[in-house]
Amino acid sequence: MINRLLLLLLFCTSVLVNAQTFSLKLIDVATGKTLKRETGNSAILRQEQVKNYFSTLHEQGYLAASADSFSVSGDTLILLVNRGEIYKWIKIKNSNIDEIALTAAGFREKNFVNRPLNYRKVAAVLNKTLIYYENHGYPFAQVKLDSIEQNGTQTQALLRVEKGYFFKIDSVTWRGSARISKKYLYNYIGIAPGDVYNEATVRQMENRLKELPFVTSYRPADIFLMEETALIRLYLNDRKASDFSGMIGFLPNNAESGKLLLTGEANLKLKNSLGRGESIVAEWRRLQVSTQSLNVRLSWPFLFNLPLGVDGIFNLYKRDTTFLNVQRNLGVQYLMKGSDYLKAFIDNRSSSLLSTKALQNLIELPDYADVRSNLYGLELSLTRLDYRFNPRKGIRLLARSGVGTRNIDKNSALDQDLYNNLVLKSIQFNSFVDFDGFVPLFRQSTINVGLNASFLSGENLFENELSRIGGNNLLRGFDEESIFASSYAVMNLEYRYLLEENSFLFLFGNAAWYENVAVNRNVRDLPYGFGAGTSFETKAGIFTISYALGSQFGNPVGFRNAKVHFGITSLF
Repeated sequence: MINRLLLLLLFCTSVLVNAQTFSLKLIDVATGKTLKRETGNSAILRQEQVKNYFSTLHEQGYLAASADSFSVSGDTLILLVNRGEIYKWIKIKNSNIDEIALTAAGFREKNFVNRPLNYRKVAAVLNKTLIYYENHGYPFAQVKLDSIEQNGTQTQALLRVEKGYFFKIDSVTWRGSARISKKYLYNYIGIAPGDVYNEATVRQMENRLKELPFVTSYRPADIFLMEETALIRLYLNDRKASDFSGMIGFLPNNAESGKLLLTGEANLKLKNSLGRGESIVAEWRRLQVSTQSLNVRLSWPFLFNLPLGVDGIFNLYKRDTTFLNVQRNLGVQYLMKGSDYLKAFIDNRSSSLLSTKALQNLIELPDYADVRSNLYGLELSLTRLDYRFNPRKGIRLLARSGVGTRNIDKNSALDQDLYNNLVLKSIQFNSFVDFDGFVPLFRQSTINVGLNASFLSGENLFENELSRIGGNNLLRGFDEESIFASSYAVMNLEYRYLLEENSFLFLFGNAAWYENVAVNRNVRDLPYGFGAGTSFETKAGIFTISYALGSQFGNPVGFRNAKVHFGITSLF
């Protein structure tokens, strides 16, 4: 009836093609009241409006609703509607479905007693009940309305299920070169021998495997359902996920005019080297003369076969002969989809003065001090990239916040009276966010939009406890970690033209706001940098070179202070 009506409407509205707008008026034949009035400029839109209106009537129980006639008055199409009687449920009773399944489906008998016959609501109950059984061991279950009785406009029925065989997982095996422990795989995909068959988990299994950085699925899994047991066979090969990367930088040597300072870093990332899904990261950097840092991180997933992992970080930073920073971070991760996690952590940091000979006769506090802090907080990591090393679309997010206590320790080599006006113990809050978004542009391009920001609160902050920004990793166009900031926000905009899987050309611009409100400091600035570079794959690895210029404190861009960075990443 509806399709025939729409054809008539299309014919009728053809007489209105010269009108700028069409009006549709729906009138109830029985009462003469206007049921609905719509305005538009398309005959196709008129059809959709009529179709949607009759669908609404059917959902309200007017199953016999029809259009008696129509006419045209000026630019208005008038449609006479006969809604007919409302069809109602007398009742829908449960026949043999488990109460827990009906509860999961949201079924209540009272919702179908003397209520309009809305089959969509019934279909939703049937579908949710079926999903419950499919996810609780009955993949061949059938849920339906049975014993349907209709008396005029009143209907009653029974809800019935035919469960079929009950299945449990007998085994999960795989073929291919993948080196991965069974326990890790079982926990990661959420399926292990002895588990009740769960259709939703089985369907999600392939997507979960695609998110593993060190495994690739070279063909769809086979599911064998035999008698009352289910056998799952996967096809997995190893994927290169571990990498070693290095970076060399040439910066102007301020200590020796006219000469260049060689800086560099080396990063080792081991993924699943022991077959347990673990991650081991070691990073060494030489940033400036006599300034070095070392970062070590170990993450071990699925402790005690639970979706929990342990994560430990050790960070050492030595700045010439001025101070030494040590960070220890220990946390428990709740493992989510792919490499996503939520982490609860305790973070211990200490900063100590290395040489105090030049500080003994000071009459005011120096820029650096002995400081300790203990923070407790949460960290969230989310990754949705189509390819880890050279993404074209997706996002990456790391967010962290912590709160705790901060202590200033009196240094015995300094005049103790210098500490009289200081609050030695206080509450400290620290938050951090690192976001990257990749938006596809045309067929071989992408736009990378990034934000890296941090905030540190506290009274009488010292420079050796502040964040350090600048350099190839954060705010290109400036010396590595040359800017001390108590709070900052760095925006990055980068255009990439993708050449191959691991090769691209890029143009970038980055700008920052930061402030340094440490003792003896009150600095704010809006530095910016820009440049270009390329990353291309060789037999030895992925080689990257970039050229960057920067400006701060309103000074003009200095080409003599350009930064050139070379790097290579080797996958294994």
